[in-house]
Amino acid sequence: MSKFILLISIVALTSVSGFAQNTFTLENCREMVISNFPKLSNKQTNEEISQLKIENIRTGNLPEVVLNGRATYQSDVTSVNLPESLTSMGFDIEGVSNDQYNAYLDIRQTIWDGGVSKAQREIERLALENELQKIDVEVHQLKRIADTYFFNVVLLRKSIEVVKLQNEVLGKQLERVQAAFHEGAVTKKDVLKLEVEQLKMQQKITQTSMREKSLLIAMSVLAGVEFSVSDTFRMPDVSIVSEHENNRPELHLFSLQQKQLEMSNGLLQSARNPKFFGFGQAGYGKPGLNMLHNEFDTYYKVGVGLKWKVFDWNETKRKKQIAQLNGKMVDVQKENFLQKQDMELLKAQNEIEMQEQLVRQDENIVDMRHRITQTASSELENGSITPTDYLTDLNAETSAKVNYEIHKIELIKAKMNYKTLLGN
Repeated sequence: MSKFILLISIVALTSVSGFAQNTFTLENCREMVISNFPKLSNKQTNEEISQLKIENIRTGNLPEVVLNGRATYQSDVTSVNLPESLTSMGFDIEGVSNDQYNAYLDIRQTIWDGGVSKAQREIERLALENELQKIDVEVHQLKRIADTYFFNVVLLRKSIEVVKLQNEVLGKQLERVQAAFHEGAVTKKDVLKLEVEQLKMQQKITQTSMREKSLLIAMSVLAGVEFSVSDTFRMPDVSIVSEHENNRPELHLFSLQQKQLEMSNGLLQSARNPKFFGFGQAGYGKPGLNMLHNEFDTYYKVGVGLKWKVFDWNETKRKKQIAQLNGKMVDVQKENFLQKQDMELLKAQNEIEMQEQLVRQDENIVDMRHRITQTASSELENGSITPTDYLTDLNAETSAKVNYEIHKIELIKAKMNYKTLLGN
């Protein structure tokens, strides 16, 4: 089934090429790949979740209203036994009923929470930034993937272009050899050798074209845009400056993680502060607040309160130590990242220098190989060399031209890789 789908996609790419032609830059491809990244939608989701969490934190400063109700039957109740001397004079205190009923509303209002809610909101804001930055880190990795596909397509196309040009040269030479054969100057074997070589070149073009179409299919899935074999991919103009700024998103992520840990320490300290609150209660029950009045009655009470955990057996201290240790772990991760990045940058610099040298050398090689092939062409027409000798020189020139074009593209690719390693 997968092979069938691949075949259909290749046919579709081939058919589209006759109808549409677009020009894409490397930056275009990057943007399309990033826009089609499924996790990008998580940014808005994370923002909505964070906003809801912050709203929940803010409700901690609003009045807390709780409705309570109960009905009980007690086996015994408080009673007052007066002396007989008083009861004989008509004094009596009615006892409380064994069945009691109460419905009341509790209201609690935070006056000062020690700075806890403010710290919680700040931590939540940093947590959101952390999540968004993690997505940016993944997006940066997508740039490198897009670059790989882009340059591979360009490399294959340039190879096809060079081979086609050499195939044209071979075709013209074949016409001359065929003419010489009709005149009896060369044998049929000489003609067949050139024809076989021409078929081999056409075979190479076909194989490379199929590889190009496969890459275009993969790019289409990655970018969410259908690329055609007729589309043009324009190479970027890249310049490298000696002074550069490290803009890798991982570094900003490490910074946010440290800030979040620092704010966690602040929250721990705020949690130790005393907390002031006001409270009130209003109810209706039997009895009310007056226990000597055994009737249904309304009542209320208001007041202020203080809550302060004076001693926590060093729990806060240990939590701060844990946060500090986590901070050290983040520092180690950052150092490891920078070390790896430095190694990659040095490797990228060496790659740029190597490709620059190869391009300069290729220019001389191509020039010399072209002159050799021209000489061989004349010698073949004069009959002083065989078609095999000519094909050896022609293939060497083709290989030199392909290498030259590949090295030019690899040079641009190496420069882009260097900039990408720096987060640009």
